[in-house]
Amino acid sequence: IKGLTVRASYNNDSAYTYDYIYYNQNHPYAADKGRILDRNRFVMTNTIDLYANYNRKIGEDFELGAMVGHSFLKTKSRTSYIDAQNYPSPAFDVASVAANIVDASAGLSEYAIESYFARLSLAYKDRYVVNATIRTDGSSRFAPDHRWGHFWSVGASWRISQEEFMRDIHWINNLTLKASYGVQGNENIDTYYGWQGYYSITSTGTDYGFSIAQLENPELTWEKNGNFNVGIEATLFGNRLNATIEYYNRKTTDMIMERPMAFSTGFESYLDNIGEMRNTGWEISLNGVLVNRPDFRWDVTVMASTQNNKVLKLTPEAKEIIGGSTIIREGLPVNTFYLPKFAGVDPATGAALYWAYDTDDKGNITNEYITSDTGKATSSRYLMGSRIPDLFGSIGTNLQWKGIDFSILTTYSIGGKVLDYIYAGAMNPFYYGQTYHSHLTRAWQKPGDITDVPRVEVGTSSITSDRFLVDASYFAIKNITIGYTIPQKAASYIGMKHVRVYCSMDNLALFTHLKGMNPTYSLTGSTSYVYTPSRSFVAGLDIKF
Repeated sequence: IKGLTVRASYNNDSAYTYDYIYYNQNHPYAADKGRILDRNRFVMTNTIDLYANYNRKIGEDFELGAMVGHSFLKTKSRTSYIDAQNYPSPAFDVASVAANIVDASAGLSEYAIESYFARLSLAYKDRYVVNATIRTDGSSRFAPDHRWGHFWSVGASWRISQEEFMRDIHWINNLTLKASYGVQGNENIDTYYGWQGYYSITSTGTDYGFSIAQLENPELTWEKNGNFNVGIEATLFGNRLNATIEYYNRKTTDMIMERPMAFSTGFESYLDNIGEMRNTGWEISLNGVLVNRPDFRWDVTVMASTQNNKVLKLTPEAKEIIGGSTIIREGLPVNTFYLPKFAGVDPATGAALYWAYDTDDKGNITNEYITSDTGKATSSRYLMGSRIPDLFGSIGTNLQWKGIDFSILTTYSIGGKVLDYIYAGAMNPFYYGQTYHSHLTRAWQKPGDITDVPRVEVGTSSITSDRFLVDASYFAIKNITIGYTIPQKAASYIGMKHVRVYCSMDNLALFTHLKGMNPTYSLTGSTSYVYTPSRSFVAGLDIKF
């Protein structure tokens, strides 16, 4: 059939990881006479895809496009772990010889998702385009009766520059207005078995104990996102300036969250579809060719985005959910920081001071005061903003002069906050020999010292406050590439059509408000002990014969 193409594919991705750690009898982790940690993990993913595309021109003015497809993915993971201690001799390096098997475990997990989808589009004179999509997805993360979700979208675009009344406006090369609305689904939660109730099993070696680890919820189903987008694309001044401006309004319903429960039930919460949230914002992209000559070209690309977030609804029983150092409350951005407020250092004692308050019967603040009592400070939390930045995006540029080319890509973010747990740990050493931050050199030492760092006390505890809340703004140089292309005439002398040498540098620099902090790897609003993006230098040779 003319215009019809069919594609089928199968992919198998298997990965095996084996970790073997041996501690001899002299190592502090070896307990007494040696220790072995043995870990195995095998993951296999199978994917099957089938697509059929049909494109046909109808007359001189219309063009029809259609697509139907099916996709299936299944992942299976097996893990095992053993901790064996006390060996008769360093010559033995297998767990079965150990006198004590301290811990042994094995796990099996499976996940599958199946999808059916279709798309239909119709264009008239490359001026008006309408399209529609529909899809059905079934996920093993949900119970059989609520496994399948049905989603759709519609969109249209109008190429205004093709209209007759625009023919004489020559500085506008392209002007297109576009809009779309659709509902998409989300089933990406931290567990493969969110709807199921399961037990935790403990053993003494001869007896077993069972306890409920998670309550079941067979009504759990897909989280839904209703997305409205409207925007305009423009190409101006002989293709010297390209601009795209879009506005989005995304409402999330049936949010998959932990529904709080009364402590008297013996459980803190269970997974449920309980909330609604809205995200709105603008996305702007500008690309301008500043210089365009036969031997020199220079263009700059600037992208900027904003995001405003608000929780619209939670549960009838609870209008807010407090988790650790954040709060989810109706009317606020999701995961707003909810922390004790640091008030400085007592010059006489070096103790950390905090703001605290009393409340009336309705929960209103009636009296604010400063105290060193961490218990009162912990019960007097304040709203401290969120991780969401005011503005974020990227800036890039490309230059070409004769055979030399140069490009740089940077990213930036302005606003938002990060609760730096790594910094907090380095500022509160709990034991001798622990790594500490250089800011501790200005800690209080004697009565009368004026400083913002409390006295250092090994073996004491501290509370997490806004003292460790850091501005998340950053500027990062992500890539710099420089290359040289040998003139074609010179390349032909050695029998080649194209020869280019280049050097590329990735993750070159990151500038933040706190040296060592990396706010780019996560949007959760906190830091943890993970590797920073590696800085790499690559040199290469591109040859075409």
